[in-house]
Amino acid sequence: MKTIYNYIVIACLVLPSTLIAQVYYADDMARYEITISHADYVIKAELLNDIVGSRRLELARNKLKLKSADLLGNYLVFKELRTGYPYMNDLFEVFVDVSDLNFEAQLYHFSNSGWQTEGSKKWLIFKCKKSDFIIQESYYNDLPDIPQMLQLNFERKRDLKSASRLQEFSQSSMETSIKNEAFFLSGRGVMEPAYTTLLTLNPSSQLQSSLFNNDSILSQAVYEAMSLAMGEPNFEKIVKYKILFTTAPNAEKEKIYHEYLAALKNMKGLWWDIQYFASQNRDTTGFHSFDEATVFDVLTAFPLSVNVFGMAISAESAYYTSALEAFSKEDFELCIQLLEKEINYNGINHKTLNLIGATYRLQNKAPKALPFLLLAYQINHETLYVRGNISLILSALNYPELDKVNDYFLAQSNLDPWSRTQIENMKP
Repeated sequence: MKTIYNYIVIACLVLPSTLIAQVYYADDMARYEITISHADYVIKAELLNDIVGSRRLELARNKLKLKSADLLGNYLVFKELRTGYPYMNDLFEVFVDVSDLNFEAQLYHFSNSGWQTEGSKKWLIFKCKKSDFIIQESYYNDLPDIPQMLQLNFERKRDLKSASRLQEFSQSSMETSIKNEAFFLSGRGVMEPAYTTLLTLNPSSQLQSSLFNNDSILSQAVYEAMSLAMGEPNFEKIVKYKILFTTAPNAEKEKIYHEYLAALKNMKGLWWDIQYFASQNRDTTGFHSFDEATVFDVLTAFPLSVNVFGMAISAESAYYTSALEAFSKEDFELCIQLLEKEINYNGINHKTLNLIGATYRLQNKAPKALPFLLLAYQINHETLYVRGNISLILSALNYPELDKVNDYFLAQSNLDPWSRTQIENMKP
């Protein structure tokens, strides 16, 4: 089991000295520093816990020597992988864990110093000539692939950086993208304490509080989070900007929204592309300012920029029942009025959101429909009729990747019959 502060930094540096690379690795027993020069491999193994007694120290020496040889061999194989993945330095630890490569036969080439100490620190230095450490060709066979390592890296670290690497390289399915996003928006992932704190404040009424209440505690938490440097990965930015947009004071929301769009535009994958398309076709008619806006207005004018876990997600109320009756009578104006009250007074749920989208679709108001349909899909992708409604709206808006969306939906075994019929009717 790795320690909680495990980390890997692999930095290949061209230096004027003989040092050409360093590798850092840590497990429960020690922290390892592998230095590669033009002639030698040198491994410094520093104990993380104090060990007393000559016998125990001898056992520790043998374990460190074995691990050092394995780490060196793994690194030499790892650095030869040709994958096209630009962030290999994130994955060495995962590679060591899943490759199952052992280099015990190389041990007799290693010399080691005696124990060296400085204060409470204690370490050994192992050294091997580069010409003596030979990697057999068979070690390069059946190696783990990058998506597998990225998934394992995310499962181990559960942080935004590892999730971003997985999301951006693997181009996950729509459901997986939604799941990964929800993992952090719901507070289950590892983020900076400022964001973790922010997610715990008024968890089911953050948007309402930021719009109407001028909550000073919430505002203070927002500004603390905003003061932190924003990470580079676009997935990380999307998660954080959704949290900030939902909770920030009204004066900050517009700026945050445009930062969110800049990150969303650079994401790869169908789910992100549809969201960006919705933002470029949004209908802001009637939206004058955040100070005058309701929750319903924000959901309409700023598609999917809100953290759904910062809102009340509840069962349908009497407003929904009355709206459903109005829908059946094709009184769409009344239906929307009732559903707007449902959102503002009771909260959101996938049925309400889908009915809003369907009603706007029948009113030929596609830009208003799409945000609610996508939000319904985000909350529950198996919502009855939602996939058919999404495809019909995307068709009405001339979405360029409509065929990919339709093929994706048609490949799902749980697609409801009405949606399947609507989508199949679009096929040439």
